[in-house]
Amino acid sequence: MEMQYGEQLPSFEGVLTGLVNNDAITPTYTTNADGTNVGSFEIKATLIDPDLKLRNYDLVNQSSILTIRKAALTATADNITIPYGSTIPQLEGQVVGVAFDDGIFATYTTTATSTSEVGTYPIEVSLNDPNSKIANYKVTLKKGTITIEKADQAVLSEKLENRTYGDAAFELKATSTSGLGMIYTSSNETVATISGNMVTLLGAGTTVITTHQEGNINYHERTITDT
Repeated sequence: MEMQYGEQLPSFEGVLTGLVNNDAITPTYTTNADGTNVGSFEIKATLIDPDLKLRNYDLVNQSSILTIRKAALTATADNITIPYGSTIPQLEGQVVGVAFDDGIFATYTTTATSTSEVGTYPIEVSLNDPNSKIANYKVTLKKGTITIEKADQAVLSEKLENRTYGDAAFELKATSTSGLGMIYTSSNETVATISGNMVTLLGAGTTVITTHQEGNINYHERTITDT
């Protein structure tokens, strides 16, 4: 007879042969297994003989075996996705298959940090077994993945004022939340040209100044314009 750890012990049955004269001998079947550990356990037959008739029989008592198999236990880490620079949130998952009040629970960890670059990182799963019950389970651990995606960045720039032809060259002052450098361009180089972040006025008219941050492995690109 077999059962799985965590299941209720079954009722035991057997066969009694050889009785004569309607002797009121009946069997009961017991085991020392209580279902709280895996293994093989003997099922014994005990004969109840209210009329003291057993002395008239040659007894052959054949025991049987109850096998309690390991139960399946699966711990799975949840996958998460966060933008670059974010604090790693509390990692979570599910543990399925814990029987009784065995108290087994999972811990989830990752090597990813708030400064880790864009990419994927494993979420490891480990089991905590305060009551020493893990031997009763066939354990499956399923790792998760933390995906770090590119973050958006903001580009901040001073509002450009109207200039007069003949004014001195002036400096463009833009910054990004990524801390990366800017690329500036002028849409009309007969009005103004740009070298680095310095604007030189060449003539009267209107030009659009584009401020571009091209991004990198961790940040999306960002562009703003002004006239």
